[in-house]
Amino acid sequence: MNRQIYSLVRFVTIVLVVTSGALITHQALAESTWRDGKAFRHTSRDFGPHRLFKLLHQLDVTREQRTAIGEIMDEHRPVMREFMFDMMDGKQALHAILTSDDYDPSQIEALALKQAENAEQMFLATAKTFADISAILTHEQRQQLADMIEERQEKRRERHRRHREEREAM
Repeated sequence: MNRQIYSLVRFVTIVLVVTSGALITHQALAESTWRDGKAFRHTSRDFGPHRLFKLLHQLDVTREQRTAIGEIMDEHRPVMREFMFDMMDGKQALHAILTSDDYDPSQIEALALKQAENAEQMFLATAKTFADISAILTHEQRQQLADMIEERQEKRRERHRRHREEREAM
C-alpha cells in the first residue's frame, strides 16, 4: 500500500514538474518588436515575454539602449524557442506514456529528468540574458527595474493573500 502511495506521489510530482516547465517556457518565449522607437507589439503565436522582460518596456531608455536590448533579445529568442520546443516535446511524450497501454514509470522518471535539465538550462539562459540587458541600463534604470519587480511581487503576494482569505471564508 505504501509503495502505491509513494508511486502515486512521485507520479504527481513528475507531472507537476513537467507542467510547470511547460508553463515557464510559455512565459519565457517572446517574439516582440521593440526597437527603433517602436512600442511593444505582440507577434508571437500566443507566447508572451517573461514577466521580467515585460517590465523593460516601462523603463525610460534611450534609442541606443532600445537597439542594444533588441539585439540581445534577438540573440536570446532562438535559444528560448528551442527550450520551448523541447518542453512541448516532453509534454507530448508524457501524454503518450500516460495514455499507453504499457505504462512504465521509469520512462516518466527519465522524461522528468530531461525536462528538469531543460528547465535548468532555460533558467540559466534567461538569467544571462537579463544580466546582459541589465549591464546596458544605468544605475537609476536598474534601481527603477528593481522597484518595479518588488512592486509586482508585492501585488502578487497581496492577491494570493486575498484568495487564501476568500477560500478560508467559504
